Amino acid sequence: MSIKENVFVFTKGQRKIRVKVHEQIAQEIRKSAAVFDYLGCRVGQKEHGKNIEEVFANPLALCWIKTRNGRSFTEQQLEQMDKIRLPLAVFRVRDVLVPPTKIEIKWETKSGKQWLDDIDDKREEAEYDDDYL
Repeated sequence: MSIKENVFVFTKGQRKIRVKVHEQIAQEIRKSAAVFDYLGCRVGQKEHGKNIEEVFANPLALCWIKTRNGRSFTEQQLEQMDKIRLPLAVFRVRDVLVPPTKIEIKWETKSGKQWLDDIDDKREEAEYDDDYL
């Protein structure tokens, strides 16, 4: 992903939308773009009847995206989750082989630190279960 002067380009259908971000967010994007699957940005359709050429992104409109098809987080993702400020949405596709109309997608959005806390809790539960058995 290329960022010049804190502006990067999203594709929305056939359109390209230039999104400007704060310097701190631009630094995070530069460091994390290769680690997560996607960076999502919520943008509107039109502003005062005109197509949006460039928008200034509210950090709340941005989030990292990870798709899970049975894979867990990579070591790089786990390391980066402690550093990111933008939330991380994890999408789960239940059965990718079903017809498109029957695909089920679920997602959760949390901070990187919340995901790490959840992972630690699950590891502790597994260790407790092993000790119990």
